[in-house]
Amino acid sequence: MPNALVVYGSETGTAKSAIKEIIGDWKKSCPTITCSLKSGNEAAAMWDTVTSSAYQYIIVATSSYGDGDPPSGYEKFLFAVQNAAKESPDKLKGIEHSVLGFGSTSYETFMNCPRLTDRALGLAGSRRCLMRAEVDEMAEDPDEEKDKWVANMTKVLKGKANPQGGEVCGWDEPGSKVLEKNLGPDGFEVADKVGASGPLIPILVAVAAAAYYFLVVKPKQDMEREE
Repeated sequence: MPNALVVYGSETGTAKSAIKEIIGDWKKSCPTITCSLKSGNEAAAMWDTVTSSAYQYIIVATSSYGDGDPPSGYEKFLFAVQNAAKESPDKLKGIEHSVLGFGSTSYETFMNCPRLTDRALGLAGSRRCLMRAEVDEMAEDPDEEKDKWVANMTKVLKGKANPQGGEVCGWDEPGSKVLEKNLGPDGFEVADKVGASGPLIPILVAVAAAAYYFLVVKPKQDMEREE
């Protein structure tokens, strides 16, 4: 019996309530599929068990928060997937995935977390079986994209679409703009020591030296010339 790990990231509850309702419908229309619903951090806590022998699908429903950050309770999952993409690119081999994203185009970082998640899942070895849906709450009918994704994902789960093979599309469809997030194991963003802290010290030294020259050395030299 195929198993699906369903992971959600939800700051305000929208993504969580939506995917719970969707799972309820799948229990009726796809009774042969077992869906295990977990928050992102719950899924991260059992990351070692997330293999193709345990799950055929990883289905993610998430929004972004703040400056394109992962929602509270999801950040450790995003770190786990991004880390696997770098350290264990075959970790999710044999698993298929799709992402249902929630957001608003009123923010510059629209869909940042769903896009980062989708990209990382693919880089960690999972096969994209359905293009990511990007639900925009500013759209005239926000549910249109979600309903379309649900209908197509239902076909996938029933084995009536997308036979095993290459990915149906790249992670950059339907959008590719992202703000990179360098997360630590605790799921919180960490500074790039080389890119951020490294150049800061010589800059501060230069500023201090310039200030000392103009405030101390130069006035003293000017006074000596006048004498």
